[in-house]
This record gives sequence, C-alpha cells and structure tokens, in this order.
Amino acid sequence: MNSIKSIVKKKIYTQSEVSEIFRKAAQLEAERKISRDNESSSGLSLSEIEQIAAESGIDPELIRDVVNHMGDVSQVTVEAAVKSDEIVSERWLDVVFTPSIIEDIVTELNHKYGTSDKDITWWDDLWKNYDGKAKVRKSKSSLEWQYSDEFGMYTTRVLIQSRGERLRIRVSKRQFFKMNWNQGQYDFLYSLVFTPVFMILGGTATLKAMESIWPGVAAGILLGSLLYPVVKFFRNKSLSKHRGEVTDTANTLTELILQLFKNQKTSGVSETGSTKAEKDFREIEISEGIHEPEESSSLRNNLKENS
Repeated sequence: MNSIKSIVKKKIYTQSEVSEIFRKAAQLEAERKISRDNESSSGLSLSEIEQIAAESGIDPELIRDVVNHMGDVSQVTVEAAVKSDEIVSERWLDVVFTPSIIEDIVTELNHKYGTSDKDITWWDDLWKNYDGKAKVRKSKSSLEWQYSDEFGMYTTRVLIQSRGERLRIRVSKRQFFKMNWNQGQYDFLYSLVFTPVFMILGGTATLKAMESIWPGVAAGILLGSLLYPVVKFFRNKSLSKHRGEVTDTANTLTELILQLFKNQKTSGVSETGSTKAEKDFREIEISEGIHEPEESSSLRNNLKENS
C-alpha cells in the first residue's frame, strides 16, 4: 500500500489532468457545502458560491461572469404577463447600474420605436400632448422612458431602476383610458348585440328584393353567430402582437445592458493593464545610468598607469 502511495505522489500530472482535479475538487466542495446547509436553506447565494470558489482556488470573478451568462440566457426567455389593464415584463439582473449606459438605452429605444425625445416642442409641453414622441426622465439611479403612438391608443413605458447591486428592468404597455386587456367575456356579448341588427338589415333587404323577410333574417342570424369566433380571433391576435412587442423590448434591453456591462468590465481590465505597463515603463526609465563591468574599469586604470 505504501509503495502505491509513493508511486502516486511521484507521478507528474499534465495540465489537463490538473484542471480536471481542481474541477472535481471544487465540485466536491460545493456538494459538501450544499449538504451542510441543506437543513437551513434551499440554495446558495452568489456570495456563498463565490466563497466556495475562492476556497477551491477559483477566481470569484469567473463565477460572476458565468452567472451573468446564465442570466443572459434565462432572462430572455421570460414572456410578458397580461394583467387587467397592462401587459408587463419585469426582469432583475445582477448588474451595477452606471449613468453612462443611460444614453445607450435611450438611443436603442428611440431607434426601435422610431421616435425621439428631441422632437418635443414647447407646444407639446404646453398642451401636455406627447403622442408620437418619447418622453424621458433621467436620474443617477433610474431611467423612465414613455412613448404613445400617434393616435394615443397605446402607451409603452420602460423603467430602468437600480436597487443596490441589482438592476430592475420593467416594460409595460397600456391601452387608451386604461382599458382592460382581458375582454374575452365581451366577445359573445358583441354577437348578441349585433345579431338583431343583422337580422333587421337582412330582412329589409330581402323584403324589397324577394318580398320576404325570412331569408334576410336567417342570414342575419348566421352572420351574428359567425361574429363571435371572428371577434375572438382578431382580439387574441392583437393581444398576442402587443404581448410580443413588450417581450421583445424587454429582451432587447436585457441583452443590451448585459453587453454594456461586460464591455465596461473589459475596458476596465484593459485600462488597469495599460496603467500597470506604463508604471513599469516609467520605473525602467528612471533607473540609474549604465554601470560598467568591473573588469573594463580596472583595465582602463591599468592603461592610465602604464601611460
């Protein structure tokens, strides 16, 4: 047994084997931590995961990059929810908000909806009418963007808000006068209301053409019965369209903010590296002059004495 242990200790591991050993050790450490805390909690926070990584010799910054990448995939798949008077999509990202990304977000929203807050005039401010134009409110920790179409029928609102080390993205859409999006209960009512109208119009038309009201009445009943599925179809299609727009806007903003956050981190690393290089270069520059070897110095003194 001792001979086997000595052989194992003397073995030289390749780089891939070393990586595999560290990976499995980190996995075992994580499983041990989870089993130890299983009775008190159902999961691990990001700080706890980073602590496990640090104890296992893994850079905690790499853990945060992986978490951000996971968030990039999972957050985009969330569909907007249809509430009574609004369609809303809300996401939370583990991203620290910086005011420098506000202009990029506003530019993206203006481009997506074909509008701009720069088009607002004093006349719009006087009448408080911003239909077809974007309205923007900015602060150090939040951004509010609002846009209504040219007819004022639909209003889209975007809220980017910082909460500690997390970022809230909320996109919502409302109808004129805050009308209810869930109007399926009225589809059959439309059929009941318009069926008598179709019957009267149809009976009047066939009375003059065929001297009988019954063909027109029968046609009115048939048309009224077909009105329910037609109204339901177009209502569901319209609701799906608006819901898709809210979801797409939230997805676009999520991808943009995560990308801006990664770019900021990358630029920060490059700036740190360049600063360190410049410092090393300056240290080399301020070093003392070139020192002559002792042998050449003694040789020069001997030549002077002989001369």
